[in-house]
Amino acid sequence: LELAEALPQSLDEMAADYLEQIRAVQPTGPYHLVGWSLGGIVAHAVATRLQDAGQRVGMLAILDGYPVRRAGRSRNPGPGRSGQSRDPDIYLDPGLQREFDKYIQLMLGEDGRPDLTHDIILSIRKVFVNFRRIAEEFTPGRFRGELLLFVAALGRPATSHAAELPKLWKPYVRGRIESYQINSDHNGMLTPGPLSEIAMKLTGRLERSTTTGKDAHHD
Repeated sequence: LELAEALPQSLDEMAADYLEQIRAVQPTGPYHLVGWSLGGIVAHAVATRLQDAGQRVGMLAILDGYPVRRAGRSRNPGPGRSGQSRDPDIYLDPGLQREFDKYIQLMLGEDGRPDLTHDIILSIRKVFVNFRRIAEEFTPGRFRGELLLFVAALGRPATSHAAELPKLWKPYVRGRIESYQINSDHNGMLTPGPLSEIAMKLTGRLERSTTTGKDAHHD
């Protein structure tokens, strides 16, 4: 199967697939959802769909993922240094290129996969490009409940201040946004140190939800 055939064509398609897989294992709520990066946008989309279906969402947590503003640029990224048009299937803008490079270095690290081939890296690159496209084309629904948002405090670009990032979710959350800054960059959030801190917060939130019997479904 070619990678291009397997890539989702929209974030709605991704959310529908995740929802189908989740409900095949657990038909009814309450559901507790956590997502990192683009997975956070998907988790939010799944949560709103569950609520629309009358299901309870006990917790929604997002790890350094945010609604993507439409860039307003053409799908054709224009000519490269050679004067030839860049391939839109593999072209990354400079900011995303830096994230991609960090991600590949993380995968090549001591606990990663030193056997990455050029073809595998190219496939991962195509996934990055597709994810960016479908995120830019997607408008989130509105989640009725509280959102736990974990923000990577390190390695942010000058135009992306950690303290301002929770505001990006405000139009899409009808409830309190509980935000925590984590002493990590974006790609490092799932490494043992930052993840243990995040896990403690999530465990506390789950215990509070179980004790009070409350969930994140607000009418």
